[in-house]
Amino acid sequence: SLFVPHNNLVGTLPGELQHLDRLEIFALEHNPDLTGTIPRGLSGMESLRRLALQWCSFTGVVPTWIGKMPSLSFLGLGNNLLEGPVPKELFTLTNLQLLGLDDNALSAQISDFYPLSNLRSLYLEDNNITGTISEALLASWPRLQELDLSGNKLSGELPDNFFNHEMHLVVLDLHDNEFSGELPSNTWENDELEFLALHGNKFRGTLTTEDFIKFKALRHLDISHNRFGGEMPNLGTMNRLEYLFLGGNGFASGPFPTWITELTNLRELSLKGSSVTGEFPAAINYLSNLEFLDLHFNKIEGSIPSFIGFLSGLKHLLLKNNQMTGQLPTELDHLTNLEVLLLEQNNFSGDANMICSQKESFDALTMFVSDCAGEKLNCPCCSICCEEGDKTCNAFDWEGNLDPIWEYGFKRERYSYEQGPKMWVP
Repeated sequence: SLFVPHNNLVGTLPGELQHLDRLEIFALEHNPDLTGTIPRGLSGMESLRRLALQWCSFTGVVPTWIGKMPSLSFLGLGNNLLEGPVPKELFTLTNLQLLGLDDNALSAQISDFYPLSNLRSLYLEDNNITGTISEALLASWPRLQELDLSGNKLSGELPDNFFNHEMHLVVLDLHDNEFSGELPSNTWENDELEFLALHGNKFRGTLTTEDFIKFKALRHLDISHNRFGGEMPNLGTMNRLEYLFLGGNGFASGPFPTWITELTNLRELSLKGSSVTGEFPAAINYLSNLEFLDLHFNKIEGSIPSFIGFLSGLKHLLLKNNQMTGQLPTELDHLTNLEVLLLEQNNFSGDANMICSQKESFDALTMFVSDCAGEKLNCPCCSICCEEGDKTCNAFDWEGNLDPIWEYGFKRERYSYEQGPKMWVP
């Protein structure tokens, strides 16, 4: 074994590596200053079982000689600068259990991966993978547990039985593709799927409770930014959910759904752009584990209630672009973990002294925006002061959806926001 990840290695891989022909494990991941092409000298390592070169800066193509490593069960080439087509020789490596080609500029048809029947983990996100997902393709991966195809150019409708066959998927991430049609119904009990991300596609139709109730283990659900309509589905029985993003669809206008308060394990909730009406929901104080609450671009009225102070773990509170009024409650001073607080494009008055006078207690707060450029609201510690009614002020869409990394177990490593072509990190 040669195992040297996270070691600040610099330069190119030497040709002398060809003499290590008995090597079974070669792991150099997370050495971002390793450059050059993947050297042909590695082709002599025919006993290699694990080749981990992800999170480096290798350039060029995936070499065709990769097919000379029939014992490979782990191949990690993600987060490099590789480009071009995935070579057909790679698809002869039928002992592969983990294949990571993520975050490169590689091209292939998704059907090309059909022969890799022993896969347990397949990570192809952020490449140029095209095609559709067929029933035959799903059946060719009977052991698959983690599938990340996000950020590609996949299209078409999902097969009718997509969820209704024996599957062992724990993670399914299809976000930011061009999938369309209605979401396949799920009639099978599923106690394995924990992570389901479908946001940023063109799925349509009306969703019901029955579409999700069979997913007994789901803790992450993101169906935002699609074309779903009708009433928002009641997911109140899915009490394992920790992450729920539903915004940016065409759900019918109405008050904050009371069933959400039954999801007491929620840490992240986004209903942005969901035509939510009425006053700030009083029952939200039951969600004591919330760290992220995004209700911006709605029609919420009234003032921020004093019980907001019960949500002491909140790190991100996005209430911009609503119809809220009144003074800011003094109980905001309980939210000392806040990193982002967006209040602009409302009609608040008074001052923000409960935060500004205790700035040392809010040392994590890196973005505080309000309509404080006029005379109605005084906020000397705001990062940005907007003019009331100025829709160009802080006009970014503030997309906080999780774009996970498999090396971190598909969990939130940090909060970040897409702002057009840029990413902003608190």
